Amino acid sequence: MLKISTRSILSLVMFLTIGWGPTYSSQATEIIEVVGQGMSNPHNIYCTSAACSNVANQISEEVRLLQAMHDTMPIDSESIQNDFCSALAANQPSHCKQFNSQQYWPDGPSYFNIKFMNIPPLTNGCGTGSLLEVAVGVIASYSGLPGFSGDINSPTAGKDFRPACNAHDICYASNSHRDACDTSFNQAMKAVCSGHGRCLEFSDLYFGAVRGVGEAAKEAAVKEAVCRSYKADFVKNC
Repeated sequence: MLKISTRSILSLVMFLTIGWGPTYSSQATEIIEVVGQGMSNPHNIYCTSAACSNVANQISEEVRLLQAMHDTMPIDSESIQNDFCSALAANQPSHCKQFNSQQYWPDGPSYFNIKFMNIPPLTNGCGTGSLLEVAVGVIASYSGLPGFSGDINSPTAGKDFRPACNAHDICYASNSHRDACDTSFNQAMKAVCSGHGRCLEFSDLYFGAVRGVGEAAKEAAVKEAVCRSYKADFVKNC
């Protein structure tokens, strides 16, 4: 929540959180710290998306100018927060609106449609989504192939591709280089196979699927990641 008292001082603090592992890229989190006279603890606006960061910086500058103009006048913190949330809602990335909740609760929280966005999960094993919906069709077409277990996550019994698929989803969403994501995915599946011939055939099918139409899946994963950050910022601050 954004709380600003009389004679507030605003400062920007940057933190860098690094996800370890070959398929993860670094993500920056901007924390706009608001401290003021008589406040025992600072209050923060947490921003991971560009939309939130831009709005927070704009509101912060407006508060600074107000403070300079009327240094002894109290500042209506609720009004400032309302302005911030209204501006953040107006700056919603256009592609995120497809995920807005269509439900409406008369007595529910403000901005219900944004706070309850229905965004696909970051990872979902080897099924649909960032690993490509086409992968399901590819494997289904080989359902009669000897050795297929019937489980898309573990096409060869005892050989689980789910961790490799989830890591591939995360790599795409982080906007890492597509070739690096696909290569790591292929290597991870082959490590699971441990030389098992039929398993390796299925890993080649999966790898071929992502190489064939992976670009569209990567673009979708990156856009969904932006919307997750935007939603998280909105829920945390508004």
